[in-house]
Amino acid sequence: MSRLRLAPDERQRLEVLARMVAGARLLVHPARKCPDFAWLGESLENGAPVIHLADSLDLAAFRAVTRPGIALKDIPEDKIYEFIVRHELSHLVHRDREACLAAARSGEAGLAERVCRECETRADREAWAAILESVTNESG
Repeated sequence: MSRLRLAPDERQRLEVLARMVAGARLLVHPARKCPDFAWLGESLENGAPVIHLADSLDLAAFRAVTRPGIALKDIPEDKIYEFIVRHELSHLVHRDREACLAAARSGEAGLAERVCRECETRADREAWAAILESVTNESG
């Protein structure tokens, strides 16, 4: 099993990105405590957003995830963690948690599933677009 590890310099860069984009903290955990690569939470101290991130990930498992319109296998290895953090930042910026909860409370059959699926798709697309832009800027 090939594992991708979060390098200290990349961690630092992603911490700055999270603070700048959404005022979020980045907390890194051992991979065994973070099976989904990342998740969102709130600080117990002040309610500020927190992105929880695995310190390493199984490359095959990451690349095997299927997403509509995005091939995770095509993300350059050195951009995987940035993709994950940008995906979570999209959820924060667009207040997706609130949107999904509101849809669930509506009582309309299937609404929450549709809204949450649309939020996931948008987060993927925004993260993907940012990765493509950074790769283009680096090469050109």
